[in-house]
Amino acid sequence: MDKNKKIANKTSYKSFKINKDYKSVYIFLKENAFSENFITNLRKQPGFILINDKIANTASSLKKNDILKITSNPNRKTTIMHCILPLDIVYEDAYYLLVNKPSGLSTMPNRSHYTNNLAGAICYYMSKKDSNFTLRVVNRLDKDTSGLVLVA
Repeated sequence: MDKNKKIANKTSYKSFKINKDYKSVYIFLKENAFSENFITNLRKQPGFILINDKIANTASSLKKNDILKITSNPNRKTTIMHCILPLDIVYEDAYYLLVNKPSGLSTMPNRSHYTNNLAGAICYYMSKKDSNFTLRVVNRLDKDTSGLVLVA
C-alpha cells in the first residue's frame, strides 16, 4: 500500500492541531502524557496514526499546523464471550466503570464459569456503547466475594 494513500475505515480518531514542529509523533505523544503501552499499540497497525489524513508512524515528523489523528483505541477488541446479566453499576464515565459484583459470580471466565461471569456481562453492556471495547479489569474478586470491581 502506498504510504501516502488515504485510509478509509471505521476507526475512530482523536484529532490534534499541531502548534509547533516536532521531530517525531513519538515525541509529541510523550510530551502529551500518552503511555508507552498506548504508543506501542499504535505502532501495530498501519492507519492508527494519520498526519493530514495520510498514513504515518511514530517516527514521522510533525510541522506546525499539521493535523495529527490517532486512533481512539489501538488495543484489540476483547473477545470474551458475552453474557446477559444485570449489572449493578455504581459509577460510570468515559474512562471508568465501577460495578458492584455479587457473591457467587466469577469476575473473569474460567473452565467452570466460561459463559456466566462478570467480564462477559460487562463486555455485553459495553458492546452497545463501543463496538471495539477493550476490557481492562483493574481489580478482581474471588467468586464467593462480593464488592466493587473497577474497569478502565
